[in-house]
Amino acid sequence: MEIDPTDVRRYLLGHPLTDMVRAAIEETIDDPNSQVRVLGHQLARISRLMTNDEMPFDPLPQRTGVDELTFDSQNLKQSFREMALRARELQRSGDNDSALAVRRKLLNLAIVHLGEDDRDTLTYANAVAKSYYELRDFDQAAVLFEKVVDCRTRIMGANHSDTAFSLTGLARSLEMLSEYREATELNEKALEIIEATFGSDHPETGTALNDLGCSLTTIGNYQKAAICFQRSLAISIEFDGPDNRNTATVLGNLAGAQRQVGDLQSAQQSLVRALDIFKGIGGSPSDFAWVESQLLSVLYEQEEDEKARELGESALDRPESNEIEPFTRGGLFNMLGVIFMNSGRRVESQQMFKNAAGEFETALSGEHICKTIVRWNSLAAIGEKANWQEYFEPAAIPAGLPGKRSVSVQIAIEGKLVPMEIGLAS
Repeated sequence: MEIDPTDVRRYLLGHPLTDMVRAAIEETIDDPNSQVRVLGHQLARISRLMTNDEMPFDPLPQRTGVDELTFDSQNLKQSFREMALRARELQRSGDNDSALAVRRKLLNLAIVHLGEDDRDTLTYANAVAKSYYELRDFDQAAVLFEKVVDCRTRIMGANHSDTAFSLTGLARSLEMLSEYREATELNEKALEIIEATFGSDHPETGTALNDLGCSLTTIGNYQKAAICFQRSLAISIEFDGPDNRNTATVLGNLAGAQRQVGDLQSAQQSLVRALDIFKGIGGSPSDFAWVESQLLSVLYEQEEDEKARELGESALDRPESNEIEPFTRGGLFNMLGVIFMNSGRRVESQQMFKNAAGEFETALSGEHICKTIVRWNSLAAIGEKANWQEYFEPAAIPAGLPGKRSVSVQIAIEGKLVPMEIGLAS
């Protein structure tokens, strides 16, 4: 089959050839297979015609394990649909690496056959960014989400719903990178677009309200966060039902805001209701651990440290505790460390902080406020103290951090971004 040099050139346009690619070209030129040699010569010819024009998305290399996927250039839509469905199935089964590989291949093909400005291409690029997020590669996710936002803004408009959905993806990635204020601004913009497009009582508006509420907790605006969660909860109950996973998640989020404004009784009621829902629908170990960590925080705020300790140890001692997502496990270990330290059990607290540090290292890429807090707590456990302003980067200090018993940060559970309390040594 004749290979169209234009197709190959689209992969390479604007991107200098690396040593690896040059070596690959040399190998293909000398390959025994005549078709491979033709490809090698075409690649060499294209490399000499390179320009400096940039594409919105860098071409992505193929990944092992997706070569068996068939592609019919005569039936693009069907082939692309089948690949997208395959990626979704892989993600639902928990195989996020393979899902990313399929989505990368799909994006490559879409760039070639549809063009980088095609709406479907942007949809596939957005899906790749989501896969990076699921794999906790938040830096790469943020980079790609930002590119999609820029392209959708230019092609569809700044107030298009697709632009808003990419804004929320970018905001979630930035939150995981501790860029809280920028993430909040993006979620505010996304909510404005989504509410204007779908209406104030639409499920998409409910999701956007929940996302904004989560962002607001990270910058200390708990009153406004509670209002967002209450609106989101009403929409979820109306459309999803009172015993749905989404309803339970929003209840847990609302509880965090209620606790922060001092309404501990309402917070406890919300959390008990969320636990009942998860029990009824068969929630995951991470679902239960997240809600229990919130209850632990309520007890901690009420200075019922012994009850909090029992609850935390019970959550980590269950046989299925190894299935709890690392971020949630880290939060539980850290809170237990603070409780042990407050009761004078410093050796045990040091072990808990060590465990927490390991879990956060697994869950988080790069520097994160949770890692800094655990280091701070570890110093306190051995009797050392540091100045807040010297120890924490000013931009990373959550609102009102000095003097607080815990800080609200964001975690992802079952694909949902939710707040979680991280205990602080006093």
